[in-house]
Amino acid sequence: MSRKYWYSYIGPEGGERSLGNYTLVGTPAPCVEGNLLCAIYAPYAGDLHPSLITENIIQYIGAGKLSGINQPPFGPYFVYMRGN
Repeated sequence: MSRKYWYSYIGPEGGERSLGNYTLVGTPAPCVEGNLLCAIYAPYAGDLHPSLITENIIQYIGAGKLSGINQPPFGPYFVYMRGN
């Protein structure tokens, strides 16, 4: 089982599938819910970027953009959303 860490999203809108658009933060930033991606909990590759963004995470990101709440809605959270 791979270790997972929190990665802050630093990319442009629509770039959620690119590993280079995330940077390791260890713990999630205090994100207030909104329709923009803030951070994901993803497999650690020993680098500043995650080793993989699963289809589940992509689905959670899409749901978060539509709902404006962290995902999955009842936790534990794998995707944090933020406002403008």
